[in-house]
Amino acid sequence: MNPDEPLRTKDLAKEDPAPMEDTLAGYQWLPRMIDKARASRAGTLGQYFRYPCPIDQEALARIGLDSEQFAEVADCATTANDVLESLAAHGARSAQEAAFDPIELNRRLHEPPLDSPEVGGGS
Repeated sequence: MNPDEPLRTKDLAKEDPAPMEDTLAGYQWLPRMIDKARASRAGTLGQYFRYPCPIDQEALARIGLDSEQFAEVADCATTANDVLESLAAHGARSAQEAAFDPIELNRRLHEPPLDSPEVGGGS
């Protein structure tokens, strides 16, 4: 995501949020979370997406903001750079400190439990 690019509120019933692998100034998941937070405030999340999802919650815990604080930051921003400046003003952790692998976390959240019949366990 280009930090100077104007943000727009997406209708997630009609288009996807930023891809899981997109980053902003080194922050993993941030572009996707911006899209979801803005859509949540606008009532355009659609049926598939929710904010905050477990991956959003992980990212927010690492950044150091709660979901309402971040939604306010994302909603008030006109560019991605505004989001970065607001995060800094809120005392957010650096991208390096907040680093995690959202794709791996998504995989772990969606894999069946070890005792599931799908992986050969269970009764």
